[in-house]
Amino acid sequence: MKTAQKLETFAERLAGWLDSHSPWFLTGFSLCYFVTAVGLAKSGPFWFDELFTYYIARQCSAADIMAILRVPVDQQPPPFYFVTHAASRLAGDVHIGFRLPGILGVWLMSVCLFLFVARRTNALYGAFAMLTPLLLTTFSYAVEARPYGLVVGFCALGLLAWQAAADGRRRVVWLPVLALALAAGISSSYYAVLLLAPFGLGELVRTVHRKAVDWGIWLALGAGGGISFLYLPLVARSVDGFSSRNWASPSTGAIFSMYGRYLEDVAVPLVALVAALSLVLIFSGSNLKPESLGNRNRAFPHEIAAGIGLLLLPVLGCAVAALHTKMITARYVLPTVLGFTILFTLIAFRAARGGAAAGTVLFLVALGSVVAYQVPIARGTFRARRESTGTLRSLLAKQPAGLPVVVNDPRRFFEASHYESPEIASRLYFLVDPEASYRYGRVPYAGRGLLEMQRVAPIHVRELAPFRKARKEFLVYRVKSDFEFVLAAVVADGASVQLVAAEGGEYLFLVKERG
Repeated sequence: MKTAQKLETFAERLAGWLDSHSPWFLTGFSLCYFVTAVGLAKSGPFWFDELFTYYIARQCSAADIMAILRVPVDQQPPPFYFVTHAASRLAGDVHIGFRLPGILGVWLMSVCLFLFVARRTNALYGAFAMLTPLLLTTFSYAVEARPYGLVVGFCALGLLAWQAAADGRRRVVWLPVLALALAAGISSSYYAVLLLAPFGLGELVRTVHRKAVDWGIWLALGAGGGISFLYLPLVARSVDGFSSRNWASPSTGAIFSMYGRYLEDVAVPLVALVAALSLVLIFSGSNLKPESLGNRNRAFPHEIAAGIGLLLLPVLGCAVAALHTKMITARYVLPTVLGFTILFTLIAFRAARGGAAAGTVLFLVALGSVVAYQVPIARGTFRARRESTGTLRSLLAKQPAGLPVVVNDPRRFFEASHYESPEIASRLYFLVDPEASYRYGRVPYAGRGLLEMQRVAPIHVRELAPFRKARKEFLVYRVKSDFEFVLAAVVADGASVQLVAAEGGEYLFLVKERG
């Protein structure tokens, strides 16, 4: 009894402080967030996808960026590269500058989620909601030079604007913000056009519930989504470059894989959250004084519908990929985590009858999990990237300096070409052969993006057959990869292959052609 009373007293004080000092809380969160995100961004090398952003966005002008996107090399809208180009000039450190849009996007998401959820619950549950996406893989996209952090930021801003406009608060401001947020999201990633579905579903439910059409909101949704028509030619070129068989082919299994990706890093914290909430409800619920669940503290059907729509984005994305785009993966539909967050928080709020004790436990467990769980995961990922570069140098140390080195994995090839010493990078090659890749690779990889990237990046990508004719001896650096096909192809064609070095599950082979 005394423990429950102490918990209730502490929780009510915390809830009261958050309600009356929300600006101070958001300021403190922002300071901690930016210090952590900037520190991580500075410490971690770029990975494969980020290097596409880096080499495209570093072009001298918008015209140069557009020229390379018309090929196409990467499948993102031009404004994303324009914004990244501008951001890269604001920071002295190249890794911070190119990752700054993602950092700002995830921060915007967190603040908007706090305001959106707090409006229907209270500041305590809003604080829990702002932390939840950081547990669901979203934090890693805050320190990545890709558009997905921006997309979740603009999605959350759109939700906040939609809520305010639907409530009749300063519609002259919030309706344009809604349109701009959707347009900005679609201008960051083509897949963000899928956001029109959950927003449309939510507004449709609202229309039925009100028995009246809110033309202002529908016009704002149409105006925001209309920008997608400007990108249709670029989208068509991008889709034409995709193979029907690729590493991210749509399937029923891909849907489950996407949901699993959101939860794989949060299994322990999620179990802790559910267990903590359950214990509070079971042992303390009867002793706690719940907050009033008046008109302000209730979920609206249209917002729940929008949350469900967001939660179903992987299903919708997989359907679109099957019909047209041919590729789908979890990061393409990252706003799914916003749907999970909104629904989970509203359910928890109702289950706890608005109780401050349950909200406090959820908030503290979420905060502790972000600090003690997600931040170390991000640090570990960056540490592994830095350490991987040393293996190649070690393997090559006792090998002939003049031999070219074929890297069997596109990701490791691009990263090594960027970060290795000029002497090693100049010897690195990636070989492409669609037919051999389909025959011998676990996952086919045509290598079109890397072939075209040679226009702006100092990399060597060659077709397999001409390369073998010109080089009678070469080394193959083999790492664990689904895209491995080179060794199998040369062996099948009669070349001799000899293992000359190995370290930590990575291997170096000497290939000698016949004759």
